[in-house]
Formats: sequence, structure tokens, C-alpha cells
Amino acid sequence: MSDVVASPPPTQLRAFKAVLEPRSGWQAIHFGELWSYRELLFILAGRDIKVRYKQTVLGAAWALIQPLLQTIVFVAFFSGLAPNGVDPQIFFFSGSLIWQLFATSVASAGNSLIGNQNLIAKVYFPRLVIPIASVIVSLTDFCVGKCQGNVLMRATMSGEHTDFSAPPSAAKK
Repeated sequence: MSDVVASPPPTQLRAFKAVLEPRSGWQAIHFGELWSYRELLFILAGRDIKVRYKQTVLGAAWALIQPLLQTIVFVAFFSGLAPNGVDPQIFFFSGSLIWQLFATSVASAGNSLIGNQNLIAKVYFPRLVIPIASVIVSLTDFCVGKCQGNVLMRATMSGEHTDFSAPPSAAKK
């Protein structure tokens, strides 16, 4: 007796061929698929946050210094443009913080696709994960700046001197 199992005749074998083709037109976002790749999303975002702050001389302090320096410049040159009754420091700080979030999100989302093109070409995952991860990095900067803005608003409400355009000696008068 032989333990060899006969293979089916060649006419019964069916060839399997997978063809992946891009869909045409606008496509709906598959949130379930994004949810299943959430771990990859957080890994990519964490990697980008680490790289972003390790490459700067000031590190994470840059997220605090950048909006503050923008506010100082805006208050020095455009303090007359702030609406009456609104503290110019808070006005310009909040405006520059929102603009910084928008500008860095759009720029980094576009650059992230170019920077990760090798990953996109080799492995399947929802392509929307990469731009979302770069926007998460911009949101971390925004959250740090928002905390700084809260401190600035509390200092302004308590009557402490926060006029960046005037020298400290003028505040004591």
C-alpha cells in the first residue's frame, strides 16, 4: 500500500490571481479601516514627535518660544490693529496659535506623503494614516501653546504686567 495521495487532475486546479486597481472618483473614508490601523497611526505620530524635538537645538522649548516670539513681534508692530477692549497680547497670541496649527498641519501633511513614499510603496495600510499622524504632531504643538495661552490669559486677568511692547520699568508706574 502506498501512502501517496493522488493530486487532482490539472483541469480541476484553478489559478488564483489578485488584481489591485485604484478606484476612480471620490471615495468615502473607511473609518473602520483607519480604526484598525490606529496603532500604526500612534507609532508614526510618536516617531515624528521624537524626531521633531530631537532635531532642534532648543528641543521641546521651541513649541513654547515660537508663538511667544510671534506675539512679541505682532504686538510691537501691529498693536493698534487689535479691537478696543481686547488685550493685544492675547489677541495676537491666539491668532498666531491658530494660524500656526493650520499652516504646519497643511505643510507637514503634504510633506509626510513625500517623506514616507518608500513605506507607502511597500506595505498596504490606509494612506490617510500618514497625513493624520503629521497633523497629530501639529496638534501637540497647539496643545502646548494653548496651555501657554491659558497662563497668559490668567496673568492678564489678574492684573500682572504682560505688555511685551513696553519696558518693565513702564509697568511699575
